[in-house]
Amino acid sequence: MGAKRAIEELKSRIALIDGKYKNDMKDYKEVLQMAVDAIDKQIPMQPRYEGDGYCDGELVYDMAYCPKCDHDFEYNINDWGSKFCPDCGQALDWSVGEEGEESE
Repeated sequence: MGAKRAIEELKSRIALIDGKYKNDMKDYKEVLQMAVDAIDKQIPMQPRYEGDGYCDGELVYDMAYCPKCDHDFEYNINDWGSKFCPDCGQALDWSVGEEGEESE
């Protein structure tokens, strides 16, 4: 079972608790939601790229931000290319080029 399927299964259990048991299983629901959040962080997301300067008349995309917590990454300075965000732990997918186009 993949991560996305596991999240779907856990969310269906949370919906069951909300529908049938409400407050009777509040702690169990909280544990399930924590599991969903932890698994979700393991699915890589692409950072949000931004340009903050120009070189030879072209916008330079040398800033990136975590899609979950907005941790900033600056090219050749801090954490650029990290597999995980150092602040929130979100898995990151850097497969998009600096100009925002997918790399081949």
